[in-house]
Amino acid sequence: ALTSLTGVIVSLGILFGAFYLQSSGLMLGLCERSVLHGSCNTWYGWLAVLGLGLYIAAFSPGMGPVPWTVNSEIYPEAYRGICGGMSATVNWVSNLIMSQTFLSLAGAVGTGGTFLIFAGIAVAAFFFVLFVVPETKGLSFEQVDRMLMERAWGSGSGTERLLERNGV
Repeated sequence: ALTSLTGVIVSLGILFGAFYLQSSGLMLGLCERSVLHGSCNTWYGWLAVLGLGLYIAAFSPGMGPVPWTVNSEIYPEAYRGICGGMSATVNWVSNLIMSQTFLSLAGAVGTGGTFLIFAGIAVAAFFFVLFVVPETKGLSFEQVDRMLMERAWGSGSGTERLLERNGV
């Protein structure tokens, strides 16, 4: 997931660069010089296509399917249905918020600025995954369950009695 998220961050940086350079006119002087020779090849569009292609390539194998896979495996059987439904709802509401705010945000801070904000959110997500999300590769469900309980409740004899008394 971290490799995928790194690719997403880089792609959003490329998209920021493409739209920022295009809107700021920093490279306009190069284009004006090229016009004197009969052509003006702007590469901003190709840079944006590269950024979008990289985003799709990075998101598809990691950040796209991994949350769905984790949600289908991490919850105990008794709560899997309700927790999976809640996770799906949060995912789709987040997608709705992104879809509804993109154009307003692009109008307020520019398209490049919007992609820069998204890149900042992706950087925050990177550190969240790095430091908060536990690694469960190769662990049985019981081991994952125990690890998550210890993270939530701590470990010790008093904690274990409390968990047993509450049927956890």
